[in-house]
Amino acid sequence: MRHVAFNGEYVRAAAASGVRHDGRGVATAGEVEVRLIRGEGVSVAEVALQSGSRVVCSVTCGLVAPDAARPLEGRVSVSVEASVLATDGGSGGPRPHWVVEVEQLVSRLVRDCDVVDRDALCVVAGEWVWSVRCDVHILAKRGNAADAAVLAAVAALRHVRRGRVERLEDGAVRTRGLDEDPEPQGLPLLHVPLNATLAVLDLEAPVLVVDPTEAENAAALAIFCVAMTPHHRICAFQKMGGAPVEADLCLQS
Repeated sequence: MRHVAFNGEYVRAAAASGVRHDGRGVATAGEVEVRLIRGEGVSVAEVALQSGSRVVCSVTCGLVAPDAARPLEGRVSVSVEASVLATDGGSGGPRPHWVVEVEQLVSRLVRDCDVVDRDALCVVAGEWVWSVRCDVHILAKRGNAADAAVLAAVAALRHVRRGRVERLEDGAVRTRGLDEDPEPQGLPLLHVPLNATLAVLDLEAPVLVVDPTEAENAAALAIFCVAMTPHHRICAFQKMGGAPVEADLCLQS
């Protein structure tokens, strides 16, 4: 995909007219392609956005001892990393702030907003629980990486399958392989959120665009993310930088 630099004033004027610089309406998201792969206790989701952003998420699960402070809960961990291409060639130093913000958003959704029911991950209280690890890798960033990261994480969480657990005579536990379990289990998901990133290009009018491009991110006065369940309940809100935004504007969006 060929990427063209756009002047910030042109980008804002185009959005104010109702037709963005790439031809989309202000409330129209770009096309999305999702690819899924599944193996024994692991699933991989690759998300490619129309803008050129690409994210891969791998979800792995296995049996571990529970946290001593939470003997009845499974473990859920989230990490987000970006490739050298996604960070403009930077390597060896601290992670860019935007990567940290994306990790906070994905972690908040998966862990704090109870996408995964951690109570249902308990196999034997105080002895065995399921550990779910969600590793997000941002391969290319062309504007909106947050939406792609959330979609990849949710898709991989939905796609993973686990063999059923059996208790053996000696007290140990055994997980059936997918080839010997006719009905492997998915993860216990309480809801499946989707994230929408909005860029504020004018605070007075106001002008907001969904699924901003790289040029719109650069021209934006503020950027924020809203994650909602299929029942339109807001489960996470995160401002990703820029000028202060009135609460009414966020609610209207």
